[in-house]
Amino acid sequence: MADQMEDRVTNWIELESQVYMQVTRRTPVVLVRGEGVRVWDEGGTQYLDMVGGWATNALGHSHPVIVEALDKQARTLIHTSNQFYTIPQLELAKFLTDHSVLDRASSGIVAPRRTRAR
Repeated sequence: MADQMEDRVTNWIELESQVYMQVTRRTPVVLVRGEGVRVWDEGGTQYLDMVGGWATNALGHSHPVIVEALDKQARTLIHTSNQFYTIPQLELAKFLTDHSVLDRASSGIVAPRRTRAR
């Protein structure tokens, strides 16, 4: 389906203005692939990806270790609401608080509660 849409649509920025609820101004570059710290636009121009996603980690693109971890996790659970407990989330929170000066982690961010000596 993506190939069919790509054949029909050549101006992705124009399509975005018609079908996507804009919540922020975008940089007028259409990224089509990534590898490590590099990304490419639809014209083949290569960029260093120096921007982490909002509320995400900057892990690069298509790294084999990350692809393997995502594949493994997708075969178990992809996403759950914070209404439920999940072991990987709690293990990550424990790791983050054990290896930082912060006391608590929350939904992918480490939040300071009070200062404590390590």
